[in-house]
Amino acid sequence: MATPAQKAASRKVMDAVTALNSALDDTGAEGLHVRLQTVDTFGRRNSNYVVAEIETRETVLP
Repeated sequence: MATPAQKAASRKVMDAVTALNSALDDTGAEGLHVRLQTVDTFGRRNSNYVVAEIETRETVLP
């Protein structure tokens, strides 16, 4: 069974992912493409994420 600290940490991750998805939707609506990249750090169980690239993309319809 998860401890209260583990539950709180899990909730923080879920809230952060929700906020990230919302921000990515907003940038996509503005014509931007964001590429995230994982970075492994020695001694950590999980990878970190960094913004690898933000670029403008235009949709051209025929």
